[in-house]
Amino acid sequence: MRPRNNLLTPVSLFFTLLSLSGVFVVYLLLGGELFSPGGLSGKSKEGVLLQGFRSHAEFEQECARCHQPLTTQMANLCLDCHFEIQKEISMEESLHGTLPEPDACATCHLEHRGINFDPTHSARFLYDHNLARFVLIHH
Repeated sequence: MRPRNNLLTPVSLFFTLLSLSGVFVVYLLLGGELFSPGGLSGKSKEGVLLQGFRSHAEFEQECARCHQPLTTQMANLCLDCHFEIQKEISMEESLHGTLPEPDACATCHLEHRGINFDPTHSARFLYDHNLARFVLIHH
């Protein structure tokens, strides 16, 4: 007689299906928020619209605008909107054009930190100021 596999008992299968059903119901109720690490930044510049939006928070429920892991890299999606940054990188000028990995946006610009978080301000602490094309003097 073979030993019984406790993982495939009717009770374990029932609880597995019950758990998966619960996760599915929560997913239906919350949508993408179930997997979201937090709210997006509401930081904006006066009078500036990118693809009709003032800030990332305005499209917070549209995750695919920034996340398409099986289709493209996230940086490509960043640069689809932030064309001024794309220009800096392609011309190798200004701040973003001097970065060793200019397509690693999320390394410096953290986003899912809530509506009041300023991803540009926080990035200044991560930037290697020795990459600047001018001398920075601290007083």
